[in-house]
Amino acid sequence: MKAVVRYNPLEKTFDCPFHGSRFDRYGKAINGPAKHNLTDGHCEIILPTSSTPLK
Repeated sequence: MKAVVRYNPLEKTFDCPFHGSRFDRYGKAINGPAKHNLTDGHCEIILPTSSTPLK
C-alpha cells in the first residue's frame, strides 16, 4: 500500500492516515498494523503557511 505519511510533531512520528500505523524518524514501524518499515523513497517537506515560528 502506498500512502502519504504525515509528520506528527507532538509524538515526533510519521503517521499513516490510511491504517493508523506510526513510524519513527528513521521509518521504523513502531505501531501497527504495518508489518514493514518505510522504504527509502521520495520525501517532500511541506511547511504550514503560518506566521507562527516552528519550534
